[in-house]
Amino acid sequence: MENCVRRSPLMLALLPALMLASMPARAEPVGNLRSVSASASRDGVQGWDLQTDKGARIRIELPATDIIRVQAGRNGTLTGAGDKAAPIVLPQPKANVQAQLEEDAQEIRVRTDALVLHVQRQP
Repeated sequence: MENCVRRSPLMLALLPALMLASMPARAEPVGNLRSVSASASRDGVQGWDLQTDKGARIRIELPATDIIRVQAGRNGTLTGAGDKAAPIVLPQPKANVQAQLEEDAQEIRVRTDALVLHVQRQP
């Protein structure tokens, strides 16, 4: 009895993609927190800019009391969404969000009535 295995071109093309999908994703560390400053985005949403010792820049914005927008970039630069903007995200009306920034030696906290975001100074 002979076993014949036919190699499909489609299977050969999909095999590397399947192997890649099975590998764990890795996030790049942004470094230790160096500075925090208040900032207003282009659309007037309350936010903060964070700088790290590795040169990363992180912006935290609060478009609503229960929504946090986090953007990160290398070398102190944030880039726009470009053509990769998710079409499922609907425009949100501007909300007057009341938030406090709290700091201690270990972390900063952004607090609203609906949530608290903790950012470790040395993750």
